[in-house]
Amino acid sequence: KCGILVAIFSLLLKITVFFLVSSSEVLTDAKTFLLNDSTTIAELGNIKSFSVVPWGGMNRQTNSTDGYRSATIILILKGEKKYRQLTISLTKQIDQKAWKVVRMDGLED
Repeated sequence: KCGILVAIFSLLLKITVFFLVSSSEVLTDAKTFLLNDSTTIAELGNIKSFSVVPWGGMNRQTNSTDGYRSATIILILKGEKKYRQLTISLTKQIDQKAWKVVRMDGLED
């Protein structure tokens, strides 16, 4: 019984995190960047869909002294040519409107 409760709790937690990440401005800004990034488009083709990796999700950190925020998000992109899992790191100052992509791992060099 305990194992079933743990499995149900884990599933509910993953579903909750998925919806929170899917509606976040971090994900919105990452998608905007990827839809316009020439390197991504050259390798994958035009992006058809995005999926948040359920075992990765998103990690956000805030530094309260200078208002610096960082986030790392793991996505699976479906392009016209192929699929690719990407890990994207973004930063944002408290006074900035949009998150800025500072690193992207997962594309072939």
